[in-house]
Amino acid sequence: DPLVDLAGAAWAFVPLAPSGQLSEAGFDPVPDIGARLRLFVDAYGLADRRAILPALQRSELDLEHVRYWPLTAAEAADKLELHAQRLRWLDGVLQELARAL
Repeated sequence: DPLVDLAGAAWAFVPLAPSGQLSEAGFDPVPDIGARLRLFVDAYGLADRRAILPALQRSELDLEHVRYWPLTAAEAADKLELHAQRLRWLDGVLQELARAL
């Protein structure tokens, strides 16, 4: 699904993450992720900007790498927890992102 691929790119390149994590990564000041997401989907040419929102969740639910990569049980658990954290964070900011779009 191209929209899920676009959402995966948005996670990496907007980037979508909590402000503390962005600050730790060197962003100073911390960017307005809603504005950056809007710019990202506009640059892509997405006609319905809000279509990216459910795709952001679906892209985090794609756990094929946990199923098929040669991971130890601990590595798989870490990957699953990372996805769970990202989904919890997304759930908390989804309305803010929707308003920005």
